[in-house]
Amino acid sequence: MRLHVERPYPLHSARIEFNTLPPPPFPPTAARMEFGSDNPNAAMDAEARDADSEPDLEPPHSPETPRTRSSISRKIPRPHGEPGRPNSGGFNLAIELAKTGWSRKSVEQLAETVHAVAQERLDLTKCYRKQDKRDVKKICDEMIKDKNWPKLKDYEGCWPVLCILKSKLKNGAAAARRNELRDTQARLQAVMNRRGMSPNHEQ
Repeated sequence: MRLHVERPYPLHSARIEFNTLPPPPFPPTAARMEFGSDNPNAAMDAEARDADSEPDLEPPHSPETPRTRSSISRKIPRPHGEPGRPNSGGFNLAIELAKTGWSRKSVEQLAETVHAVAQERLDLTKCYRKQDKRDVKKICDEMIKDKNWPKLKDYEGCWPVLCILKSKLKNGAAAARRNELRDTQARLQAVMNRRGMSPNHEQ
């Protein structure tokens, strides 16, 4: 056993004395050291804090979790382009509705119903942009509430009805312009006839 020798004091005489000291305690071998506390409730408080700091068994669901995504109802979006122009970047309404379970007969019946309502509520000589948007919205709301067309509520912005309205109003406005042009030409021809003139009359 190794002995520890106490360092002697500076020499004042020829006599030297050495005293042996007990060996120091062994160093701690564990990284965790415990210290006593004067508070008898300290250990209980520490255990309570450890219990409160346990992680949750199930993490909170973020907006990207499948649970949240499944709870959000998604409506069918409108296809890109204009209806009735499939060869010019648009789409065919009957084909698009067939993708979501509509038959051709159902699409035709829907178009007939929308045409009848538009005949009563809108001015068919004006295009869609010149219509009162409040009247258009009322038509869409009534069609959605109609029990004959329960599927319309699944479409974003009721776009099937809007597409039918736009096509109907576009054709109506074009027909009105053609009629107006014919009337103008007829009046002009009547004036020229009264004056004994013809379109090819030379002065």
